[in-house]
Amino acid sequence: MKKLSLLAFALMLMVGTLAAQPGKGNRSTYSPETRAMMRVDALAATVELSASERTQVLELFTKQEKEKDVKREALDAQREQRRAEMDALRAKNDVSLKKIIGDEKFAKYEAARAEKRDAMKTNRDGKKCCNGKKASGTGCAKPCARK
Repeated sequence: MKKLSLLAFALMLMVGTLAAQPGKGNRSTYSPETRAMMRVDALAATVELSASERTQVLELFTKQEKEKDVKREALDAQREQRRAEMDALRAKNDVSLKKIIGDEKFAKYEAARAEKRDAMKTNRDGKKCCNGKKASGTGCAKPCARK
């Protein structure tokens, strides 16, 4: 009886460990054709599709995935354009502020701003992001998403 309960516990532990493993990766890294095929397979698992329906649905899903990619790229371009505009505005405002408060106070302000930026980069465990270094053994939690 003890062996049976120990075996059951080990099996539950193994299943729990396997269930906690991360998924297969980010779908956005797949090509539009691959994502469309995945959608067709999911639909085919739910609804029975004939061969002609399957090819038509695949064409439709491929077209939709390509349109999504175009929209994603346009949004990324807009985001980069907005970021460049904000950086230019920040630089202009910094020059104006530097004229008003002077070099010494502006240097203190810059240091405080850099410190605040670093504090925002910490994750919820209090560990800083890695800034391009490997996460293992360096005391940082994860690579930074952006700088």
